[in-house]
Amino acid sequence: MAVIRGVANANGPLNHNALYPGAEKCEALGFDTVTTASRGKYCGSYTSNSARSISNKRQFYSAYGYGTFDFTDTTQGFASVNYYTTKAKASAGTEFWATSGDRFNQTRTGAATQYFWDPNLKDLVSLQRIFTPQELGGNEAASTLYDEYTYDFNVGVRGNLADRFDWEASAGRA
Repeated sequence: MAVIRGVANANGPLNHNALYPGAEKCEALGFDTVTTASRGKYCGSYTSNSARSISNKRQFYSAYGYGTFDFTDTTQGFASVNYYTTKAKASAGTEFWATSGDRFNQTRTGAATQYFWDPNLKDLVSLQRIFTPQELGGNEAASTLYDEYTYDFNVGVRGNLADRFDWEASAGRA
């Protein structure tokens, strides 16, 4: 959990972490203590952010068929069918929650804000929580599974009337 300071004040600079639980609590959760100029001191992980992928696994099949049948010299039937199926797995990384997406508080002027007053910290803060894959049940639980398919088929008849007019009638389903 990160508690980010919303305003610069006597407690510290803007956007710095307003709550640090201490190295012992960080280590108990498997995190490291990190200090940066932009955020101050906080608990962090060098391994959780590497849980992202573009595509972990993908399996797909497709088939297409097309055929014609000549009823007469001027009338032809036709049909086509197309099928595609895929199963895929990918991970967008760790799950993240923050009050920055909620904006449930309002300022004195009525504007929505991600910050709220924490009387214990005596500070205007924004919360962030990053869930590790282990908290979700492992890397597999943090993945999204895709199971998709599509199909379409079309049948019709076309021909020529009096060597002057070409015509076609068809029906399809997708």
